[in-house]
Amino acid sequence: MGPEVPIYVKDRDNRLREWLLNERHYPAADFKKAFRVDRASLLLLAGLIEDDDIFSNDSNYQQTAVVFQLMIFSQIKMSKFEE
Repeated sequence: MGPEVPIYVKDRDNRLREWLLNERHYPAADFKKAFRVDRASLLLLAGLIEDDDIFSNDSNYQQTAVVFQLMIFSQIKMSKFEE
């Protein structure tokens, strides 16, 4: 058995999973506002890129799900890249 996943990672992933799967609590408009893309497009994009080598590692820790990595990235203020 590998090392324990840090609790903050589990909490973050649980929050993202809730956003992704709970359409009743997080309607489509709220989801798109938060993540700049609709659920179907996000899942499609994740499916298209999830097998790329960039998303694998040789660590003892499990890689964060690609869809969650996309959700986290989408919340970064793009102005950081426009300086």
